[in-house]
Amino acid sequence: MITIKFNSLFVYSEEYNLSFYKHFTKRINIISGRNTSGKSTIIQSFLYTLGINDVKSKLQEILDLQSVFRLDFTLTNKGESDNYIIVRDDSAVYLKKNTNKTEVFYGVSSNTGRERAKFKEYIGNIFDFNMYVEQKGSYSDAPLEALYLPYYVSQSVGWVYLQSSFSNFNFYKNFRQDYLDYYLGISTKWDRRELIELQKKRAEILVESKFLEKQKSTPSLELAKNVDEAFGAEAQSYVNGYIELYGNLQKYKRELIKDCNQLAIYENHLKIVRRTKSNIKSQNFDGVDSCPACLQTLNYSLERIYEYHQKKNDNLHVESYLKEILKKMQSSINSHRTNIEEIEAKINSRYEILKTIERMDIDYSTWIDFKAETRLYSYLQEKLTQNNLELKDLEGQLKIFDDETISILRKNKENTFRKIFKIKLSELDVKPLQEARHLDIYSINSFPYQGVELHSTMLAYHLSFNQIISKNPNIHRLPLLLDGILKEDIDPKSLVKIFKFLSANLPQDTQSFITISDYRVGKYELDEEEGNLVKRFSVEDIKKDYFGEDADVIYVSENEEKRAFLSQPLNKNSEIYLDTLNIISV
Repeated sequence: MITIKFNSLFVYSEEYNLSFYKHFTKRINIISGRNTSGKSTIIQSFLYTLGINDVKSKLQEILDLQSVFRLDFTLTNKGESDNYIIVRDDSAVYLKKNTNKTEVFYGVSSNTGRERAKFKEYIGNIFDFNMYVEQKGSYSDAPLEALYLPYYVSQSVGWVYLQSSFSNFNFYKNFRQDYLDYYLGISTKWDRRELIELQKKRAEILVESKFLEKQKSTPSLELAKNVDEAFGAEAQSYVNGYIELYGNLQKYKRELIKDCNQLAIYENHLKIVRRTKSNIKSQNFDGVDSCPACLQTLNYSLERIYEYHQKKNDNLHVESYLKEILKKMQSSINSHRTNIEEIEAKINSRYEILKTIERMDIDYSTWIDFKAETRLYSYLQEKLTQNNLELKDLEGQLKIFDDETISILRKNKENTFRKIFKIKLSELDVKPLQEARHLDIYSINSFPYQGVELHSTMLAYHLSFNQIISKNPNIHRLPLLLDGILKEDIDPKSLVKIFKFLSANLPQDTQSFITISDYRVGKYELDEEEGNLVKRFSVEDIKKDYFGEDADVIYVSENEEKRAFLSQPLNKNSEIYLDTLNIISV
């Protein structure tokens, strides 16, 4: 089992000279501050830095400041630990493991494209995440949001709707079933991959058989038609099509080489700009110094000239321009590669017969003597017979994965979940649920409660699910993020129950991050049931009374201002800032 611990979060804006930097404890981190101060921003920053784009809109105010995000975390697998640093600068992600070379991914802001796929595969390998989802009749890798779905409850909808803290999962067929199967360990990853491969192969053979039956556009049929003298114009068009495709292939290859070389030039330019920026922060103006690009010693007069030109060129503007160019260059390179692959596939498919002719040292007139139409008919019949035999064999293999076996496994998991869920509902003094559609995990859509009772039920559900998946040795374990753990209208008695429940049920094997509004000591409210004034809790009291030394309180800022996430001067965190510059200046 892979377990991840978040060590620290650093976010900064060079343009506005602002930053946020906090270290975290290994168990319970209570994030506090006044309403709209930025508590949820910390939670969303974790997700954004890990490449999850679903939270971008919620972070828009911070992103508009050209902010850079850095997350330091430790990954433990089978008793061995590795330290990772991941830095996200808009669409670029820099990932460093221990002292290894930094891996760079450009263009991860889009959920599609080559760079996004490369990054998702890299993250999946780190966290051993290999969930599949069904879309448009085939299985594909699950989106990164599914990586964190069981460990994140959003403040906006996570306490009302299940599996809705991230959006767009409804685009996948049977998502809930695949999601629960994966995290509950219904089948091993090897069984699941085998099932998916068998289903994909069956679908491919069915499509191919239908294609052969209709005899549409196969290379052999194309040649059989075009070699006849009656189709001279079509034959010429066939050859011209090959010439045009081959010419386009060479053009895209030349452009690919050109853009790759240009990308390398811009990357080196960006390195120099960032080293220059780092040098400015630490440059010695009292004596001599060195050029950040070539390490040449600069005397006093050259230093002044260098400083003058640096200010004139506006280092930050140049860096922003270069990052945008790098993104466009990477997109152009990926586009060329896609075009090359498509043309090569088309040539191999449509014009494969020409290669056969060349190998056999024959011409069109000789080919006619072979009665191509008869040979084509025989080929199609042979291929269809072969496909039918393969389909019969595949159907036999797929019987191993019949629904009855899987249903039994799911029922066992449902019974285990139901027992845990009922106990936790009782601890929160929630009215017992009776119907199977509210207790069986594969059937639950919603709960028949409102207000505090619904909030408590959702809390019991999420921690029950976390507990049951913690027993699955093949599942990654991420810090639990509970955003907005308390509703504003929760009465004092219910607050006590929730705090006691959390202290007893938050996971022991991973970190937990919970956000709570800061209630100042001395604030009172009327308890309508008792008819007297009740003192509200302060966050420090919550820590002391319910979590003790296992917890740490993290204030968004030292003041009580709204939107105070980026409230620390950047020079206050100069050490980690310069270290971050070194990481992204690769």
